[in-house]
Amino acid sequence: MGQPRGRINEAKHAYWRRVLQRWRDSGLAIREFCRRHRHHESQFWFWKRRLGEQVEPASDFLPVTIVDAPIARSPFIDIRLISGHRLRVRPGCDRQLLADVVAVLEGKPC
Repeated sequence: MGQPRGRINEAKHAYWRRVLQRWRDSGLAIREFCRRHRHHESQFWFWKRRLGEQVEPASDFLPVTIVDAPIARSPFIDIRLISGHRLRVRPGCDRQLLADVVAVLEGKPC
């Protein structure tokens, strides 16, 4: 029989803190980490929430693809968002305004 409700099993908490640290150090997506280390993904998410871990801030960062191309003498920077929107920005633009525009285009509140 398990511990009475409300009591903390320190050994289990310590184990999952170590698992979460190994996941952070691995750089792997949660699904891949769980597959490789034979953890149930649902248990992983349960303990991630239980131990107060925040969901990784991947939504704050967008993937970037660097393309080898001849240097163009354009007065603009072209940005293509995951949503399919394309922005053309002049160097030196207001960063906060750009962040707000990207948030709106990606469907996030400012």
